[in-house]
Amino acid sequence: MTLEGHANAVTSLSWIESSRSSNNSNEGAKEAPWLVSGSWDGTARIWCLRANSCLCILDGHENTVSVAGLPPLDDDDDDGGAARAVVRRVVTTSAGIASGSSIRGHAVRIWQLKSSSSSSSSTNVVVTSELVAKVVDDHSGPIRDVTYDTFTEYIYTCSNDGTVKVRSSADGKCLYTLVHPASTAGNGDVPMLLSLCIVGGDDSSNKAVVAGAEDGTVIIWDVSSSSSSNRNAQIVAHPGCVWGVSSIVNYDNDSSTTATDFVTACHDGHVRVFTRVPSKMASDTAISTFQSAVSHARASRSTGPSADEIANLPRWEMNTLTQGRSEGQVQVFQRDGKAIAAQWSAASRTWIVVGEVTGSNANAGSIDGINYDHVFPIEIDMPGGGVRTLQIGYNNGDNPFVIAQTFIDTHTLNQGYLAQIADYIRQRAGETGPTLGMDGGGSSSSSSGSSSSNGGGTATTMMETTPIYNHIPVRGYKVFDAGVDKAGLGKVLSKICEFNNSALLSSKYRLTGSDIDNTLSSFIVTLSTTNRYHVSTISDIELGVVHTMITQWGVKYAFPALDLARVMVLHPDATCTKRRGYWIELLSCTLDMCLGLVDGTGLIVDEVAIPMLTMRLIANCYKGGSGSADAAGSMVDR
Repeated sequence: MTLEGHANAVTSLSWIESSRSSNNSNEGAKEAPWLVSGSWDGTARIWCLRANSCLCILDGHENTVSVAGLPPLDDDDDDGGAARAVVRRVVTTSAGIASGSSIRGHAVRIWQLKSSSSSSSSTNVVVTSELVAKVVDDHSGPIRDVTYDTFTEYIYTCSNDGTVKVRSSADGKCLYTLVHPASTAGNGDVPMLLSLCIVGGDDSSNKAVVAGAEDGTVIIWDVSSSSSSNRNAQIVAHPGCVWGVSSIVNYDNDSSTTATDFVTACHDGHVRVFTRVPSKMASDTAISTFQSAVSHARASRSTGPSADEIANLPRWEMNTLTQGRSEGQVQVFQRDGKAIAAQWSAASRTWIVVGEVTGSNANAGSIDGINYDHVFPIEIDMPGGGVRTLQIGYNNGDNPFVIAQTFIDTHTLNQGYLAQIADYIRQRAGETGPTLGMDGGGSSSSSSGSSSSNGGGTATTMMETTPIYNHIPVRGYKVFDAGVDKAGLGKVLSKICEFNNSALLSSKYRLTGSDIDNTLSSFIVTLSTTNRYHVSTISDIELGVVHTMITQWGVKYAFPALDLARVMVLHPDATCTKRRGYWIELLSCTLDMCLGLVDGTGLIVDEVAIPMLTMRLIANCYKGGSGSADAAGSMVDR
């Protein structure tokens, strides 16, 4: 069986139980649970497996969606009709929307689902959804996972900000917060929490919250105490990032269920099971092997920088030429063949030596035969669905923005990813910053293992140096994306309407009321919603309206359409490979208009907006899809 409908990668699954009681003979057998799925397309879908169909779509989410089924409501308010209302519930969370260099709008939503049929297997069942509660931005970073515990009746969410929030299942509001021990230690290096589960059944004396972290640890909070201020946390180190955790239900002889164990999924490719029951513990050999793997992973992050790494660092003798960006910034230099860490003093405008660097990152590697100090995986949400995993190489001392721009150019990615990729590099290389697709307000950072020693003390360092450029400006394509919002594009539409009503414009090429009120208005909404470019599409009808205005309205009236086109060309669906011919024809027409405006001396004599917008359009073509980029490349001879 295949359930089709999501427009992008599916990232979360859960079950939604029915409100029918299997113990009530009058109600018959308990109804089958529904499946709920969350996706990068910004929706959650409710599925009936018996009917192999989608019953309901919960849309309006901010990027990727995590889901968890909630217990159903009682039917006490039922009116006694023949078809009783089935009221099921689900909680969904979202990762938020990029706003500059941070993520905002991540939300927790609680939904009620009502079925029109007494049987969920019916092919005619109609399910209506109602949003009954919503909580926005109470985490300071994107929400990564959500789960529900039947016995405590609490909702739990984890985030990039290194916290787990325990919530009421009635309204989603936070009751108390579990904080990663690194945060309470005050070292400012709080890892992202990627997954969580609840361990302990109906016995509240052994209840625990388990979260997998990006820094290679699993945090286990003891929540059996009634005091929210007394939450003991145990940390279990792993050899790599812990991507997922899940509780394991054990069936005792009396058929009761208790989840005393949990399983972890680690970046090193191993799945490990942990237990609270002493009699079920692994052998001494297995425990020793696990501890050795953890020790080896930590040692590989603390072997010290290599001679090549030190040679690539800026020389200490030149420190006066390197200005710090802010008070307390840590910079690594080379002095007498050693790597030293220095801290910037804004008051004296000098670097103060902290000590020698005694650790390095464990991410060194090579891409296409080229060695890098760091090689990081980056998952890119691709148009049309799916996730593409790429690798980016970074050397200590490189400018993260230059590396990010080169990466975008190499893989023909959306220019909007620039800040996210640069921040991701800074984070993974040792500087706190957001992560691509999931970045946000949390002070999350991946531990690089770099440290400095001065006497007996240690201090975390940030392995970034001030770049030295051979050429100014930095190479990279200029993108003209100003005004890509409803206000800016609304002005463009207003000018198009003005020109469309001009008596001087041939009635043969005027747009109809439907073209403006329906096609262009919908088109502008799509173009202005930049965070949805990965799932939205551009129709041939919309492309055709822009084509008519540019090719038929002439130099006097075409410039607002050109302004619309330079925004349209940034949309991946509008510029895919199959539309290469469209852009060749459009660019040829715009260049012809420019040539027609040149007088005998080679100067533009009128309508200067046409060549200006044409240049902006062509520049943006290289940031669109392969169709527009190839079309712009074919214009070289023009």
